[in-house]
Amino acid sequence: TMLGNFMYCNPTKLYFGEDSLASLNEELPKYGQNVQLVYGGGSIKKNGIYDKVMEILKANGKNVLEDAGVMPNPTVQKLYEGCRIAREGKADLILAAVSMAYYRFICPFGLAKFKRFAMNVWDVNSEGKSDEQVAAEGLLKMEAYMEELGLTMHLKELGVTEEMLPGIVESTLIMDGGYKVPDKDEIREILKNSL
Repeated sequence: TMLGNFMYCNPTKLYFGEDSLASLNEELPKYGQNVQLVYGGGSIKKNGIYDKVMEILKANGKNVLEDAGVMPNPTVQKLYEGCRIAREGKADLILAAVSMAYYRFICPFGLAKFKRFAMNVWDVNSEGKSDEQVAAEGLLKMEAYMEELGLTMHLKELGVTEEMLPGIVESTLIMDGGYKVPDKDEIREILKNSL
């Protein structure tokens, strides 16, 4: 049994598209001063996104808590480290993000980009293969690489059970945008495939 009564709310808002960073100026004033910026390796700094995001955060007077080196489907240890940063820094907002089951769900709707990702990042040979086959092979290689790194790949490793899925689905905030906006049944299927 749970001790005490409490309410937990953890909404996530996703912006897609070329001008998505501009939406930060609209969103940031809605939250407190402390923003936890979650990102992976060096690419965010090489491609200039880091500098742009930091510029927007500073212009909005935010105190930035950095959580760097976060891999897709992070290890439990990395997750705990992020929780510690958020707790100690009293984070009001976390800029973060996704998972293999979700990638497979949206793949057919963004097929050209997933094909390019498979060829350019994972060196998938497209000769004699359909776009779908190339994209699927790229996702398989990505998944194998993450497993090789020992990353947390399944929700059950974080303590999630199938009985919890209806509650998670109901508390999921569905935003417009992206290759495909999932409905509740599709979200349930994505979560189920992530167990």
